[in-house]
Amino acid sequence: MPHVVVRNPPSLAELHASFTPIKERDPAGTSIELRSAYLRQDARVLLVEAIVLELGPSHDFFVTIEEKKAQLTIRCFRFPTPPRTPGIQRAVARVAEWVLAAGGEVERTNLELST
Repeated sequence: MPHVVVRNPPSLAELHASFTPIKERDPAGTSIELRSAYLRQDARVLLVEAIVLELGPSHDFFVTIEEKKAQLTIRCFRFPTPPRTPGIQRAVARVAEWVLAAGGEVERTNLELST
């Protein structure tokens, strides 16, 4: 599954406070929308609601940003796991780019990031 691990990250509370919805469409017709962010009460997990429209049905899912030690792991929420399409991968990468813009460095990833 697509994922990004970020070291020296900003806090999830800071990320939650800075979230702004994103809506973009690429030339191939894939539409990605990051609608809202939800911070868990203990501030150790942030969920970002995502919708990806590609050819065929839409995919509604959450991208989870989970704090583990001094790192953040960004990936699709496990249940139900959406298919690994280019649009889904781009949505996870877009969330990772937003996190990296706020601070931190990529520890490891299996995605292509533009930052």
